[in-house]
Amino acid sequence: MTEVFYTNDAGSKFSNILLYGLAGAGKTPLAASVPNPIIISSEPGLKSLQQYKLPYVVARDYKEAMEAYRWVITTKYESVFFDSISALSENILIAEKKKSPDPRKFSPATLALTIEVVLSYLSIRNKHVIMTCKATEVKDQITGVTTAEPFAVVPKLGPQLPYHFDDVLYLSRHRNNETGAEYAALRCRTNDYCMARNRAGLLDLWEPADIGHVIRKSNGVV
Repeated sequence: MTEVFYTNDAGSKFSNILLYGLAGAGKTPLAASVPNPIIISSEPGLKSLQQYKLPYVVARDYKEAMEAYRWVITTKYESVFFDSISALSENILIAEKKKSPDPRKFSPATLALTIEVVLSYLSIRNKHVIMTCKATEVKDQITGVTTAEPFAVVPKLGPQLPYHFDDVLYLSRHRNNETGAEYAALRCRTNDYCMARNRAGLLDLWEPADIGHVIRKSNGVV
């Protein structure tokens, strides 16, 4: 039987977010700002979160990522923080290269399996889903313009990722001109350097590096 949904139902209050930024921007620590999270870790070590007591499971490859997905949909965690798509794609690529050294086989397989994992997690309707990704800077050889985009180990995968998410947030670091203190901030709208967006249209150009704040504001609470 076909099920009818409504745009203002409970499921619409849950966010799905692609969080990306250059190495060292501080993506992983933002898990601490997520409402009641479970971390799905595809990267070794979570030292940047040692001061917190946050639950996590390890999902280093396609099989473990899908097992974690099937498990997490049965849990009562409010949010899933997947860290990171980049590391997962690297691990999938290593496994696929062992099956075949032919890039005509391992490259498409890596793309397909990584996207399958991403879409599986984005199908979760009763939790916030935040997935992190490294960013890489790309310089246009003709114009000389440098842009940032999500990074993955096979062509097309990184640039494809933003189109699957409702919210795309670019995390960058800045320095206060008066105090000299360094801080992180989330860019929420596209410019010539990076792609970012908030489908609800409720976020400012820059928001604090706080995923909980972004979720609340996207729901009109802040």
